[in-house]
Amino acid sequence: MRASKLLCLSVAAVISASPAVAASIAQQWQGAGFTDSGLIWPDIAGAVSGNYIVEMVNNAMRIYEKKTGAVLTPATGGSLMAASGYNPRVVFDPLSRRWYAVSRSTVYSGFTTNEIYYSKSGSADPTKPWRSSWWMSSGVNTPQPVQAAFTSLSVSGGAATIGVINDDGFGAQVSTSLYSIRTQDTPVYPLNPKCAFHGCIDQVASNLTSFDTLPFGTAGYLPQGISTGTAGTTTTLLAFDNTNPAGDSLIAETIANTNSARGAVLSGPTGIVTAYGGTPNPGRQPAGPTYLYNTGTSAITAGVFEVAGLAYFARTIANGTDDAIAWGIFDVASGALVAQGLIATAGMDYSYPSVAADAAGTFVIGFNGSGPSAGQNLSAYAAVCTHTASATSCNPPMLIAAGSSPGYKLQSNLCGFGPAICVAWGQYSVTVQDPAIPGSFWLFQEVPVPDPVWGTAWGTVITRLATP
Repeated sequence: MRASKLLCLSVAAVISASPAVAASIAQQWQGAGFTDSGLIWPDIAGAVSGNYIVEMVNNAMRIYEKKTGAVLTPATGGSLMAASGYNPRVVFDPLSRRWYAVSRSTVYSGFTTNEIYYSKSGSADPTKPWRSSWWMSSGVNTPQPVQAAFTSLSVSGGAATIGVINDDGFGAQVSTSLYSIRTQDTPVYPLNPKCAFHGCIDQVASNLTSFDTLPFGTAGYLPQGISTGTAGTTTTLLAFDNTNPAGDSLIAETIANTNSARGAVLSGPTGIVTAYGGTPNPGRQPAGPTYLYNTGTSAITAGVFEVAGLAYFARTIANGTDDAIAWGIFDVASGALVAQGLIATAGMDYSYPSVAADAAGTFVIGFNGSGPSAGQNLSAYAAVCTHTASATSCNPPMLIAAGSSPGYKLQSNLCGFGPAICVAWGQYSVTVQDPAIPGSFWLFQEVPVPDPVWGTAWGTVITRLATP
């Protein structure tokens, strides 16, 4: 679909043509890649603390010393089940000083359930042992015959909130499920690996609240909980309604996280019309139309973080014959959309965005970009923006890491656009603010890299971007 929709609405600030702040690459190294994972899809995840960086891709995990980028030895085996799954997500919570991760087992064609893996570190040091729990995707309160496909993860309000997209076992995405886990509850595995059909019998599986098989039109497509890093009892979630062909309806909902087991309460949703929508086009590469790649959906696919009462989000949309990044700033207290805009360049396809901000109003959006012309290889980019009460402005995209090939083509039959468009790419990027270095943001992004067997395969690049 090569179309976009623009609706008129009033917001407190909109993107302007004035420049934002300068930025420079302060650190950068190559992260995990296809040889570590062995899987066609990358699905990158990442998080940062004062001393460590955790990176996850499908079926693999790396831990780095933040100052030098040195690879550290992680805890392995059953104590970190989320590191051996698919569609991983990871968050470091500065309040509890713990790492949280989620993934899911493979989707089995024709089967009606798979497993959701949840892991939590035992300390602020991610190289030390973690504990894990798991439960079946069919749900806890009202089991249904569905498999978990994509995942989301946030930590706020005393709870880890997990979202999943449910698959019917034959490739059709049918609903959303949400799980609220009290951060005070500790997974027990591997101390008690004997699990019942609906999960391990530990504090997590016994006490979590499950909101099973919610319609997309009600809960949105893959709701993203807003991570706050502060104390509280409520988690706000943002998603888009993918049942709306224009894709322009933002859904906000909340989960009240009580101290009682299975006592969380889901409220909402509230619908907010945004200015931008439209299902993304396949991504183009210089090598030609047989190298069209998957750019995902118009959903929010990356984690959402709240800073100074504002939550920043970004997603991919069609922009005429191109793809663009639509970003927004949501006031959590009032429930209003206070600013929004586009990152777009004529003749370029931008996809898989993620965004983080600091208290000064600087926010950074990381994403992929490519185009059909020579020199427009599939690469990693970022845009640096500033937000104040009176104006919001973004710099033009800056190149973070250039892709190695004009025609990346690791193929999959699950690209979502039919057999003619079968180049597997993406699903995520990650951008997070450095909790210890003011004005610094970490980007976790995918890029094509040389491969001795395939010629070109996917790799990841980890970058610290410094702003004044």
